[in-house]
Amino acid sequence: MAKLQADGYRPLDETALNDVLATIPALVDRLGGNPDAWSVESLSGGNLNRIFAVAGPAGSVCTKQALPYMRLLGPDAPMPLDRIVFEQRTRQEHARFAPDRVPEVHHFDPVLRLVVMEHLSGHRELRHALIGNQPLPRVAADLGEYIADVLFHTSALTLSAAECRRFAATMADNTGMYKFLEDLSFTEPYMDHPRNTWNAPYLDGTVEAFHTDAALKVAVGRLKRRFMGAGEALLHGDLHTGSVLVTDDDTRMIDFELSLYGPMGCDLGTLFARTFMNFFGQDGLSDHRRAGQQWTLGFVAEVWQRFTSRCTQLRVTRRGGDAYPADWFGNDDAASRAALDDLLKSILADALGFTGTEMVRRIIGLAQVDDLEQIADPALRARCERRALHFACQLILGAATFENIAAVCRAAEKLRSDQ
Repeated sequence: MAKLQADGYRPLDETALNDVLATIPALVDRLGGNPDAWSVESLSGGNLNRIFAVAGPAGSVCTKQALPYMRLLGPDAPMPLDRIVFEQRTRQEHARFAPDRVPEVHHFDPVLRLVVMEHLSGHRELRHALIGNQPLPRVAADLGEYIADVLFHTSALTLSAAECRRFAATMADNTGMYKFLEDLSFTEPYMDHPRNTWNAPYLDGTVEAFHTDAALKVAVGRLKRRFMGAGEALLHGDLHTGSVLVTDDDTRMIDFELSLYGPMGCDLGTLFARTFMNFFGQDGLSDHRRAGQQWTLGFVAEVWQRFTSRCTQLRVTRRGGDAYPADWFGNDDAASRAALDDLLKSILADALGFTGTEMVRRIIGLAQVDDLEQIADPALRARCERRALHFACQLILGAATFENIAAVCRAAEKLRSDQ
């Protein structure tokens, strides 16, 4: 039996988990049968959690329990357990505005830091679909509209300034996870730090250049200040392609433990970063597939197009919030549209900057990505990584210079072709 902490928390193995679930009548009914006959399967839980699928005669559930440390670094890298409380809060809020995009929660135990939710057994991670060159017909539309819905309804585009501040305050105590993200994404990759890892020795010179580039650090510092100070909307916080579960006709978001009130462009940037890393990584595959790269760029463009279309629709149907008072514009649709265009321009600039910092973090910081690590030849992988890093620098230094998402995709294509 794992050691019980003073507040009642203990990590649950398969046996202990079954014992806990058996005490909850609603879950016994959902699973059916005798608890002794339930099967428990360990699933990939990433770096921060322990995940199990539990199946009985009547149905199945997925359980997620926060671990007190980061698996990648071991018990010497403690992580705050109460992050799952904030995760649950965010999941509930996002489910209010995008109920079809969030798994249903059946039970939450704040003492054990345990959530029991819908088991999406037929879904797979979006990253596996991209790596396997398996285009999905509706995922970009689902993602763009989901991001628009939650950003619009948890920000001053809908809420009063007082409501925004109260909502932001409910997440303020998640300081351990905020600090974790700030260090991981905006500090450590630009200095010598023991948590950094990269494709050595092939990228050693590139990493040294990043550590000594003053102009780059100035631009990253600007983005870090935005991340730390701009509490604009309730973000997923880690919306990469491994946090999206998909089928051909369904898209769900998981893993909200890094959620925060932050800049509106942040979730878009995290999603775009993984997509562009997949784009550059496809050049390193032995069965290089040009069609896959074109779909990847099309995915980025469609996410943004669906996001902007949904924001436009919401602005027309839900005018309110203190950011743009309804009395400003009256029936002046052109003025209202100009305000929305200005907002979308600033969101895109932020998104591109955060795209760049996330790409850098995932290549020369902590936690590499399969999209690049799957390339067996380290020298070939390094060539793909350098292209991705070059593009990341373009975005960090020149985010505001891109007129639209098409220009961003053209820049990625040009860089790939030139190099």
